[in-house]
Amino acid sequence: MSSRMQTFTSAAEIVSAVAVVVTLVVLIASVRENTAAMQAAAAASSRDSMVSMNDLFLTLDDDDLNLFLAAGQSDSSLDGFSDLEQFKLLIQQRSFFRRAEAQYFRYRNGLLDDDAWQTTLFRVWANIQPPAERALWEEDKHRVYTSGFVDTVEAYRPATPAPGAL
Repeated sequence: MSSRMQTFTSAAEIVSAVAVVVTLVVLIASVRENTAAMQAAAAASSRDSMVSMNDLFLTLDDDDLNLFLAAGQSDSSLDGFSDLEQFKLLIQQRSFFRRAEAQYFRYRNGLLDDDAWQTTLFRVWANIQPPAERALWEEDKHRVYTSGFVDTVEAYRPATPAPGAL
């Protein structure tokens, strides 16, 4: 092969290598941008899920609201509630904890930042401090929730305890 042809071949190889590097840089930037967008969407979806639960509480009558307030007291006991009231408390707790568990999955898979997850984890921890709520958690934790979520909640120790929490 002539030296001129070798020069062209070498130049073509260099241009090809640069093109590959540029393509990789563009792909990496696109993946990062897409990841950031997915994280933002996951965070928004997670917060919307929690807000929708708050919105549901606004539709409850005073008897149900008083039930949830009573269950949150530090001297509460499941024995003090009727079967129907215990069922309502259980369903309400599952509704909230399933939303929290969904955030745990997002966090574990890198779609939710630590700050958002720590806020949710603290809320779950605070919600199982009253004795009646703790009893519901103990009854349900291994039959309803994933072991990773349960272990994370059980191991959590907040830097600052919730007001009135044990």
